[in-house]
Amino acid sequence: MKKIYLSILIVLLLACNNNYDSQTFVEKGKEFLIENDFDNAFKNFSTAIKKDPKNAEAYYYLADVYAFKEDYSSAINELNKVIELDSLFQFVYTKRGITYRKIGKLDLALADFSKEISLFPKEVEALNFRGYLYYRQGKYENALQDYNSSIVLDSTDFETYRDRSQVYEEMGEKKLALEDINKSISLKSDEEESYLFRAILYQHMGSEVSANNDYDSALKINPNYPPALFNRGILYHKLGKHKLSVVDLKRAYDNGIKDAKNFLKEYYNIDYPSPTGEKNHKLR
Repeated sequence: MKKIYLSILIVLLLACNNNYDSQTFVEKGKEFLIENDFDNAFKNFSTAIKKDPKNAEAYYYLADVYAFKEDYSSAINELNKVIELDSLFQFVYTKRGITYRKIGKLDLALADFSKEISLFPKEVEALNFRGYLYYRQGKYENALQDYNSSIVLDSTDFETYRDRSQVYEEMGEKKLALEDINKSISLKSDEEESYLFRAILYQHMGSEVSANNDYDSALKINPNYPPALFNRGILYHKLGKHKLSVVDLKRAYDNGIKDAKNFLKEYYNIDYPSPTGEKNHKLR
């Protein structure tokens, strides 16, 4: 009887050790993930799964490794395993929805964000991601509802105000759009994208001086920010500041905005970059 009891005890202890070891590797993997050391993160999460194939958290973070490597199909497979093991694992549907969105499966992404919200109504990230998808689909009332709910839950997220600002602008509510983007910048004043959005809004409102100031602010934060260079270049053209326009448009092209090349050709008769390497072009 004592031998049987001792055998059971040993089995139980070994099981506890295996589970403990599995979670230890998960924690180590998370540390490597934070450090962007994806190879070691992969090894640790894989070892965690080998020691405990039912450790849902290991699959969850292994999906992150695949996503960072842009292997989205494998990431989705790992997230499916999480759901098979624990259908109430918080944020797993949001993470799978984000992954679906990256590969263009927007209907599946929307379904996942909605599933997350149905399970966890206070999941701000899911509300924001679904709101953005609704915005992209032109469902502005639905997007506005999600952003409103998100702000009730967390009134300190600058991105939510910035995203809601775009919804208001599409709805023709420019005053509300401006209030939201101002709030976004007041919460985080070092985001170049926020100044870009406000600059574009100012242009739509006919406030070109304010727009120019915001493009300047965006480029002060990031001197090579392509959309700010491109949009400021076009604004300079409109204001008759052609030399400044050409400088910005060339820099925009150099930083990846291919449309800048077309603008230079159409409005300034400049081939950039020049086939001969000539940089001194006369303005039209």
